[in-house]
Amino acid sequence: MIINFIHAALILLLAVYVYFMIKFIRLWRNTPDFSFSGKNSSGSLNLSVVIPFYNEKKNLPRLLVSLNEQQAIPGSVEIVFVDDNSTDSSAAIVEEFCRHNSNCHLLKNSGKGKKSALRTGVEKSQGELIVTTDADCALSGRQLKTVQEFQKSTGADLIIMPVAMTGTRTFVQRFFSADFLALQMVSAGSAVWDKPLMCNGANLAFRKPAVDVDLKENYSSGEDMFLLEWMKKRKKRISYLKSKEVLVRTPAPKTLKQFISQRSRWLSKAGGYRDPFLIFFSLLIFSVNLFSLVLLVATIIFPGVWLFWVLWFGIKTLTDLSLLRSGSGFFGFSISFPEFALMQILYPFYMLWVTFRGFFTPVKWK
Repeated sequence: MIINFIHAALILLLAVYVYFMIKFIRLWRNTPDFSFSGKNSSGSLNLSVVIPFYNEKKNLPRLLVSLNEQQAIPGSVEIVFVDDNSTDSSAAIVEEFCRHNSNCHLLKNSGKGKKSALRTGVEKSQGELIVTTDADCALSGRQLKTVQEFQKSTGADLIIMPVAMTGTRTFVQRFFSADFLALQMVSAGSAVWDKPLMCNGANLAFRKPAVDVDLKENYSSGEDMFLLEWMKKRKKRISYLKSKEVLVRTPAPKTLKQFISQRSRWLSKAGGYRDPFLIFFSLLIFSVNLFSLVLLVATIIFPGVWLFWVLWFGIKTLTDLSLLRSGSGFFGFSISFPEFALMQILYPFYMLWVTFRGFFTPVKWK
């Protein structure tokens, strides 16, 4: 009796998980790419690009090249860099760039940390529309023009945009990228569904708030997610901009240590979430992966569980692989079934490790 109840509960749990993944896949496929028209852009909001940085001398040149290639509306864009007390030559690199670009400004963080740097940049910016990105990213050539045109056509208060990882040569980096792509697909699908779950500050645009936003300064990260939560609570218009014209690229972490540190930092803010749907979905993802591990271990102790685990593993793997492959062409990441099946076996172990670090060990921006 108890065994049957457990089986039924697990089947229901997996069915709910599969429902959401299929929903996100269908929403992604049914959402057309936004095409930049190049029509008269009069009436578009002036735009400020706010970029906080700390010790990014190796990555800044790539970003600066992409900024120089922007086909933005003359006079309607300013670039605001905020130095979070860098100890390398990052500030000097940006200062030299600003000498040749009158619309560029270099500020010093009035506090400490990324949240403070972003707040400093937003408060000092002149634009009505704020675009945020990271110093290790590269923008697409018509990104800013496309953002302006999309905002004008939709009236969005918050625009969630795609981010792709580059540098996926090793298995470890491909593991990182597969995990990141899954997050991107959930972010896109939920936003199109008008139930946005997440966003990424590496590629985000929003109307400059008239009042201070509570970014929960007691958490070292999460400014993007807390902004999203703030916007949702106030019934602001949130849109997803699906277009390769705004696809930002960021390098995959080079080592396992960097990856775990990044994911732990992301997870450490979870205690500050108050959005019921986000909390429910996070618990759903955690539970499905936790039981994937529990069932795997149970097959060693109870051989009769083997068939149930195979069915569970097969359904989950095919569902997750379908989600990734739906976005593979857009994000430029492909993966084979055998490689992904191995990742699926390893993923629950990684998830538990990151969860423990995120909640029980201190984290910082860099």
